Amino acid sequence: AEEDERYRVGMQGGKDTFWVSGTFDTVHEQHVLSFTWKWDHDELETLAQVTFTEGEEGGTRILLDHGGFPSRESREHHASGWVGIFTTLQRVVIAAALAD
Repeated sequence: AEEDERYRVGMQGGKDTFWVSGTFDTVHEQHVLSFTWKWDHDELETLAQVTFTEGEEGGTRILLDHGGFPSRESREHHASGWVGIFTTLQRVVIAAALAD
């Protein structure tokens, strides 16, 4: 990713695909990635930042800060989605480690 580069990602939700797009704002190789976040079906654009640091046992710790929500309900809905994404990521990483 490069600063000012656009992205678009589709996420499966049952039979539907939900699309989100945005622009990479800050890219510090191997440390920080910040980007705008906007669902295709919504006018709201928020800002997310992901920070990568050294974790336990040689792993990587990922910290997500996603803000700019107009309501508590909106924030909680996004938080629930991120929990699902990170849970899936954890399963994939563990499965890959066990396969080695």
